[in-house]
Amino acid sequence: GTYHRVLGEDGYTFKRQIEGFAATVLEGVPQYGADINDGIATVRALVAISHSVAYGGRVRLAEVAGDVIAPELEDSLMHAPLAVAAH
Repeated sequence: GTYHRVLGEDGYTFKRQIEGFAATVLEGVPQYGADINDGIATVRALVAISHSVAYGGRVRLAEVAGDVIAPELEDSLMHAPLAVAAH
């Protein structure tokens, strides 16, 4: 195998994402990497995880809706109707 060291400038992932986004907006180049659908899927997963923790049980990604539940709200939600998938 061959070992390749990442150059310092190429190691800044966030900087590279911003540069790519700017190039898409300013120059019309195709979007590279994550797009809006990836962002939506990520937020949906965060919502599902928070609901699973707050209510207990499994939550289906395709069916989850609502906000991410903050830990400080969990106590008030423990008496709310369950929104988890039965398995």
